[in-house]
Amino acid sequence: MVGAVESWVRQGRVSGIGVMLIDQRAASVNKDVLSQVEPMVAHRHTGPQDRAALKAWVQAHATPDEERTFMDSLASLARGEAWFWSPEWLKQFERVQVRPRRTFDSSATPGQARPVAAPKKVAAVELDKLKAKLARTIDEARQNDPAALRREIAELKRRAAAGSVVPSARVERVEVPVVGAAELTRLEAANAQYVELLAKVAAVQDRLGAMVDALAAAIAKVNPASHPPPQSAQPAAPSSPPRQVIHRPSTRPAPASGGGGARA
Repeated sequence: MVGAVESWVRQGRVSGIGVMLIDQRAASVNKDVLSQVEPMVAHRHTGPQDRAALKAWVQAHATPDEERTFMDSLASLARGEAWFWSPEWLKQFERVQVRPRRTFDSSATPGQARPVAAPKKVAAVELDKLKAKLARTIDEARQNDPAALRREIAELKRRAAAGSVVPSARVERVEVPVVGAAELTRLEAANAQYVELLAKVAAVQDRLGAMVDALAAAIAKVNPASHPPPQSAQPAAPSSPPRQVIHRPSTRPAPASGGGGARA
């Protein structure tokens, strides 16, 4: 049980589980669990073992001045007075007076002339609701119960030794329609519409082809020059006969000789 509580305190905080530990003696709280406590509420402690357990926690979380203030006043705290200490979470180190209980106090010490007051009405414990909330935890605990597992193993061994045969599993084939009747009807109707649409598209294509042919014929009748008949390739005739050059002898007299130079 101690190991389960220790694991709960150490690992539960990661999953957001908070744990409150209450004890009249700090020395009776497991040290591995006490080291995880934060914040801490400490009332008056006079026993040396309890003071030593609290001092170990203080030395791990406080300064020397805070440790001295806490330990010096721990044994002299008045009734209902306590230290509220949260060094990391709330950043609080305060000595406060806790108000008395307004409801029934079952732990109150009776006085000499005052008897213990009984509660006016005790609420009934709703065990059914608690069992419903803890059903999953109880089922897991039952499945992991070592005694129950040993009994189950022993029963299986006894059956195996007695030669009991485990009946084979019965295989039954069940055909499940992938497409229902309604879906099949809708698919057939969609297919018929698709075929009809294809026929309409083909008819429109035929009409467009006929219109294009008729338009081409009409254009040929209105403007035949736009469609000249083909001509055979022939060599082009020359535009004019070739020019002939005739050289004739000159009739101009030759210049006279002498005179020292030529004249034009």
